[in-house]
Amino acid sequence: MAKSKLSDPEARAKLISTLRQVRSEWHAYHVIRSRGGWVVIGEGTARARRRFEDQGRAIEYAKDLAERSQTDLFVHARDGRVREQMTFRDADAPTEQR
Repeated sequence: MAKSKLSDPEARAKLISTLRQVRSEWHAYHVIRSRGGWVVIGEGTARARRRFEDQGRAIEYAKDLAERSQTDLFVHARDGRVREQMTFRDADAPTEQR
């Protein structure tokens, strides 16, 4: 009987890596100011995932989401510009850009 491609560990690892890369390119999280508080939104969605009183808590929540999704996080300043960008594509350590 022929071996399935997914039963080959190398092929499976390559497929999982490709899927993670594609998923991370589609999606990122943003922490933005909204109605006197801070919200975490997923890119491409209109609704906030969660609302917070302070930016620090919103960032911690968004970091957890981005790390689990292996995607990017954009932290916006009060004026809307991107203040900080973090990528969690490598599970070993996040890379921060300012």
